[in-house]
Amino acid sequence: LQGKNRTSLTIGRQARKQIQRLLLETRAFSLLAGRVSSDGKREGGILSEHFSGMNASTSPASLSSLLSDAAQESLQQGSVSDAADLLALAGRYGALLSLLNRELANLLIVPPQQSKGGSSDVAAAGDAQTRQFWRDAALRFHSAHIANGRTHVLEVLEAEDNLALGSTFQLIMNLMVYFDRCHEGLWEEAWLLLDNLQLLPRSENEISRYVDTFHSFDSVVKQSFHNIVLGAMEALHNQHMMLKSVGGGIVPSNTSNNVPTAFAGTVEQRLFELRRRARVLVTFAGLIPMHSVDTKSRIAQMEAYMM
Repeated sequence: LQGKNRTSLTIGRQARKQIQRLLLETRAFSLLAGRVSSDGKREGGILSEHFSGMNASTSPASLSSLLSDAAQESLQQGSVSDAADLLALAGRYGALLSLLNRELANLLIVPPQQSKGGSSDVAAAGDAQTRQFWRDAALRFHSAHIANGRTHVLEVLEAEDNLALGSTFQLIMNLMVYFDRCHEGLWEEAWLLLDNLQLLPRSENEISRYVDTFHSFDSVVKQSFHNIVLGAMEALHNQHMMLKSVGGGIVPSNTSNNVPTAFAGTVEQRLFELRRRARVLVTFAGLIPMHSVDTKSRIAQMEAYMM
C-alpha cells in the first residue's frame, strides 16, 4: 500500500510536468486554463473543469500552484509575457505585480531616437516597442483591477500582505509619464508631476526625512533612482536655461532691455527658486546610494551651470 501511494505521487508529479509542458509549448492558455474575468478571478478552461471535479489533491488551489510553477519555468526560459499571463491565471497577484514592477522600472527611460538608420535605430525601436507593450499591459491591469475601489485583486494582495506592491506599481506608472514629459521637452510639466509625487525634498530641513523615505522604497525603485534624480536636475536646469533666455538674463535692477521691473523681479525670484531646489537636490543625492557612479557628478555640473 505504501508503495502504491509512492507510485501515485510520482505519477502525479509527472502529470504536473506534462501539463506544464503542454501549457508552455502550445501557449493555449485560454483553452487550457481559462481566462481572468473582470473581477480578477479565473474562469473556464479545460483544466479548471478537470481539477474542480477531482479530490483535494487536484483542487482549484492545486491548479493555481501548477500554473504558478509553469510561470516560473516560463521566466527561466525568458518568456516574461507568458509568465505574466500564467501568474494572472494562477491568481498570484503579488508575484504578478513584482514582475510588472521590475519590467516597468527597467523601462522608465524613453529610448533615444537616432537621426540616421542603422543597428542602433533598430535597437531603439525594439526598446520602444517593449516599453509600450509592458506599459499597455500595466494600464489594462490598473484599469481593470486597481482603479475601481476594493477588488478581488486588492483583496488577494491584502491577504498576501503585498499592498505595498500596488503602491509601487502606481508610482512607477506615474514615473513613466514623468519621463515621457522629459522626453518631449515639457520640463515644467515634468517637474510639477515629479514634485507632486513627493520623492525629493523641497528644502534643506526635509532632506533627512527623505533619506529615510528613500530607504523604505521597493528595491526596483531604488535601483532606478539615479534616473529619477538625473531627470529632476535636467528639468530644473532646462527650466532655468529657458527662463534666463526669456528674461534675457535680467535682474530686478536692470531694465535696459525694456523689461518691466516687476516682471524682472518675478523672473529672478523663479530663477532663485530653481537654483535653491537644485542645491537641495545635490545635497540629497550625496546622502543616498545610487546605481550609476557618475550621476552625482553630472547633477553637480548642471547645478554649477545654473549659478
